[in-house]
Amino acid sequence: MRKKAITKIKIQDILDKAEVSRGTFHNHFEDKYDLIRYCYDVKVLPQWDYKQEEDMDAAEHRWKVDMLRSIRKYARFMKGACLMGEANCLREYIVDKGRKADLEWYKEKSKKTITKELEESIYYHSGACRYMIIEWILDDMPISEEKLADILIKNGVRGLY
Repeated sequence: MRKKAITKIKIQDILDKAEVSRGTFHNHFEDKYDLIRYCYDVKVLPQWDYKQEEDMDAAEHRWKVDMLRSIRKYARFMKGACLMGEANCLREYIVDKGRKADLEWYKEKSKKTITKELEESIYYHSGACRYMIIEWILDDMPISEEKLADILIKNGVRGLY
């Protein structure tokens, strides 16, 4: 990525740089998008086990700020990956993964029965927050991580709780 935009990198470029065969690559990754999703999960996203937290509100804000700082740290990778619009792209993955995580978090936190209507609301709010993050990335991160974290929390799933 130091020499070529992520949108221009081909699997063969990765194979040459990593000095691995195509078979070895495909033993670990389905395609370039799978590798990008793996990098996002392992390198960009900070790990957080929210079930261990006592003060959930403070912990959620801290985690969101940490996540956004990490995204900023990998800004070139994140922007390039978010510009890729093909099927299985990182944008879709961020939204889908976030929706699943928010639904799980809501179930754990609220202990309420999740009705179809509530699940749809969680789906909508979660997706909207993930698209805010994606737009923030694509707009070259014009506001601070703290400010965006505040916006995400105010407009996110916690607002349904």
